Amino acid sequence: MRHLLKWLSISLLLMIAILITFLLAFDIEDYRVQIQNAATKAVGHEVEVRGSISLKPSLVPQIVLKDVNIKNPSWASRLNLAEVGFFELTFDLLSLLGDELVITEVSLDKIDLLIEYSSQGKTNWQKQQQSKNRDKNFVANFSKVSIKNSSIGLITRERQRFQLEIEHAAITVDSDMSVGLKIEGDYKDIPFFLSASSKSINSLLNSKPLPVSLKLESGKSFFTYLG
Repeated sequence: MRHLLKWLSISLLLMIAILITFLLAFDIEDYRVQIQNAATKAVGHEVEVRGSISLKPSLVPQIVLKDVNIKNPSWASRLNLAEVGFFELTFDLLSLLGDELVITEVSLDKIDLLIEYSSQGKTNWQKQQQSKNRDKNFVANFSKVSIKNSSIGLITRERQRFQLEIEHAAITVDSDMSVGLKIEGDYKDIPFFLSASSKSINSLLNSKPLPVSLKLESGKSFFTYLG
């Protein structure tokens, strides 16, 4: 039994070494068009990566995209629905051996997102392009999504505009599938802190009222909700 475990350990280490060597020799820039096309299919809007695309080889490899633009429909007030200065995907190294790349963590910095409604009730975030074939090459198994230094705007049907500045936000998913959310930022120069948690993702999608514990602090105001 000891010999079996020994050889299994050696085989695993050898496999990991081969994968890291492969990543070191891999030039991800050669796949810029494929990455943009895959992102376009995933979000339903044209995606353009204007900056660099790089790969950080390690036991927890990361793909880094810079200056990513997500295009708006033609009726919207500006060219891009969202502009992302920095987009980092962490993926499971051993998932390279299979048919699916498992994404475990996402980090975003300097997002400029503007959600917009037209006078006819259209929304700019609805998918503009539908993919007939479901892409099964990427699997989201997130443990954490983090956002920094970002701005989220909203234009209503009545053309009212609201703007939220986010200093830092994090969504975490634990091994028991419980979900946590923390956001720190300001609205109209008034700082706020929001925290929320739920026992599971499925309960969020299927239960009414929402099973969420929420706490909001803003200035001297304080609000809590236990769902």
